[in-house]
Amino acid sequence: MFQLGVLNNTPFDNETWDAKFSVLEEVGTHHMDEEEEEFAKVAKKLFTEQELEELGDQVEKEMNAIKKEWIDKLKK
Repeated sequence: MFQLGVLNNTPFDNETWDAKFSVLEEVGTHHMDEEEEEFAKVAKKLFTEQELEELGDQVEKEMNAIKKEWIDKLKK
């Protein structure tokens, strides 16, 4: 992913870092939304409502852990 490479090569204290991160976030969010739509169609056929809620909780927990890890790395 080009945007990630650009962001990785930009020092955190660079004045353009926030703008580059915003572009990466927008591209990532758009891609995730598309994937989520496709996954949801299949998942609704395979899992019960309770299983879907449990999966959603697990995904949210993992995403928060990844976000924290990235923030910690960026602060170094």
